[in-house]
Amino acid sequence: MADFTATTTIPRKRVYDTVITGVESGPYGSFLVQAAQYQDACERAERLEPDAWANCVFGVMYEDDREVYKPQPLTDTLIQAGLDFMAHTYPKHLADIIEERDDAITGDVLLQCSLLGDIIYG
Repeated sequence: MADFTATTTIPRKRVYDTVITGVESGPYGSFLVQAAQYQDACERAERLEPDAWANCVFGVMYEDDREVYKPQPLTDTLIQAGLDFMAHTYPKHLADIIEERDDAITGDVLLQCSLLGDIIYG
């Protein structure tokens, strides 16, 4: 018997708050932050501007201390893809975002799923 599927809308502010939690909890090797642009990105996120993080947060992957994945900017398109992936693969973490129970781990999961396509580190 097939399961039921449901969709939900998550406010941009809720998602951007989770991005901030992930970034400020410290990089686990999955992303780089352009510190000079970070404050501006936070202000853009506070105003709920699309792609607030695109000039600031970049995905990166290392293997044996060398970069094996070219950095790409964190865009709303990637955030949406990360949320979609989390809905199917890590529903508990997605529920934590929706129900405002997110923490550093949830923020890191969102960043890794958005930037790297899955949890690579941790």
